[in-house]
Amino acid sequence: MNAASAADVQRTFAAVDLVALRGNVRLLTEHYGQICAVVKADAYGHGLVPCARAAVSGGAVAIAVATPAEGQLLRGCGLQTAIHVLSPAEPLAARLCVHQHLTPYVSSTAFLDAFLDAGGKAEDCFLMLDSGMGREGLLMPDALAALAQSKTPLRFGGIATHLASADAPDDTSQKAQYATFIKDIQALIGIGAASDSTVISINNSAGMLSDNATTPLRNPILHRPGALIYGIAPHPTISFPTTPILTWRARIHIIKTLPPGHAVGYGATFVTQRDSRIATVGVGYADGYPRRVSQETSVLVRGQHARICGVVSMDQLQVDVTDIPDASEGDWVTLIGHEGKASITVATLASWADVPVQWPTSGLSPRVPRRYTGLE
Repeated sequence: MNAASAADVQRTFAAVDLVALRGNVRLLTEHYGQICAVVKADAYGHGLVPCARAAVSGGAVAIAVATPAEGQLLRGCGLQTAIHVLSPAEPLAARLCVHQHLTPYVSSTAFLDAFLDAGGKAEDCFLMLDSGMGREGLLMPDALAALAQSKTPLRFGGIATHLASADAPDDTSQKAQYATFIKDIQALIGIGAASDSTVISINNSAGMLSDNATTPLRNPILHRPGALIYGIAPHPTISFPTTPILTWRARIHIIKTLPPGHAVGYGATFVTQRDSRIATVGVGYADGYPRRVSQETSVLVRGQHARICGVVSMDQLQVDVTDIPDASEGDWVTLIGHEGKASITVATLASWADVPVQWPTSGLSPRVPRRYTGLE
């Protein structure tokens, strides 16, 4: 008898459709204009290198990562496209940005000085402004002070900010940030630190969908979609027809019939009310599945919703398949994706777990193998 391969005995896997990712990028580019595809955090859990390559193939003019190390990894894999580093970096990372030809988003005068000292030029970075997020970015007075103290005139390659509440039903905060950002750019143009040809970047995925602002600026705009390129809905009420690219499945290991009054899982938070067929599925919170979810949370078993019973364990979860009599040990169940007419989206799982829509895929652990279709 031949030994089973690792693939034969896999307990869970995530299938990633790179053809769909390329199609999403093309669709967004056609509708919104130039985009910088955000692939930070291992491309939201979908896989950094294959997703970055697919995004560029789909028409993204730039790639965005969170850290210089992510950018260095992509350069090491041969990616020649512009790579933007979104998160604030320590001054020690400035030399790496220069050597790897990365485009940092400058959030501090200390990093700007280190970047220039390392041989970088202002046109090779984006000035990040804090228009209301209170996280990364320079406040405008600090940016003006840094420019005034510079020994040579500085004109940045781009000006950016980040929206704090683009996914909120109330767009008051978003409109205020737009107004602040436009005013700041006009001031920078007025002192020569930017021009009408300076690229500006403000919208993330939710911002792209909810952007109703009019601007007096003639500058080229670079959008920064993350969730949208993976087919994840970033806004609770506004949609755009991108295609979900990830399907997450796990296998039923055992099914047992439990009598009424039998507890299931840690803490005995679920107790059977009838003779119940309970299936143990080979996936748990160590794989990235949320540990605490609402009572409505389900997986798809043979195209039907089967509710999770009790608390999710580290390596497995349990579901009630009493009303799915043909469910069998060895069946694959769907955690994210669709079976027939039934589906569970990333946004749905996020809602059940009360987490941001970016969390379910970003939290996928390395022990969930990725299976890619459409590799080039």
